[in-house]
Amino acid sequence: MEHARICDGSWAPWDAAPEGAGGFAVGFESRLEDGSASICFVQLFLAGSFVVSERVIWRCNLERPRLARDVLVWMRDRREQWQLWGRLTALTGHERLLARAIKEVTESRSRSAEKLLRRRQKERGAREREKEISSYLVDDDQHYCVDMRRGGHKEGFFVMRFREKWERERFRDWWVQQRHRFGDFAAYVDENGAAALERMLLREMQDTEKRIKKAGLGAGGRRPLRFWRGDEL
Repeated sequence: MEHARICDGSWAPWDAAPEGAGGFAVGFESRLEDGSASICFVQLFLAGSFVVSERVIWRCNLERPRLARDVLVWMRDRREQWQLWGRLTALTGHERLLARAIKEVTESRSRSAEKLLRRRQKERGAREREKEISSYLVDDDQHYCVDMRRGGHKEGFFVMRFREKWERERFRDWWVQQRHRFGDFAAYVDENGAAALERMLLREMQDTEKRIKKAGLGAGGRRPLRFWRGDEL
């Protein structure tokens, strides 16, 4: 049986004491029977730590065990009010108290569910963003670079470096038409390493340039794919 007990430290009138009990303290206890949805609020008559007698102030079956457990927790969190509850419910009944408890428990559940939903959506969004692969042009003191990045990361997990700007632009003419393959390229890096991917990309770019030139569609000069839009021959 789950229960919570509090002694308010006050003394009951002598005429309320069980026969032969003498002076005693008054305490309260909320109970939830194991496996049930029944809550009861009990007034205890205490002699030290010994329960001389007890009186059920109210009992209610909430039908749903989970709701009953949540209401019991709600009551435990407000122990400083038990003395007042004991007096008021003895006079006016427990219906308003339980209605308030159920309302606040339900609202708390709803807020918790919304927070959980937002957290899961945020986590799912982060996982989805992690799958997104983007590419940026990055320059340093000695190189012109093209990278690939996961999600919103500021650092690329793959970087190709070129000594001349035109070399990067030549590669970029081919690269911008490969966006749909970025996920495959990322997997290739994971399996074979960055150097292997770089060799494969340059080889594919050169093969494409040869096909375009052979078809007479090359732009000429250093950037034969300058006007290429990814259409395969």
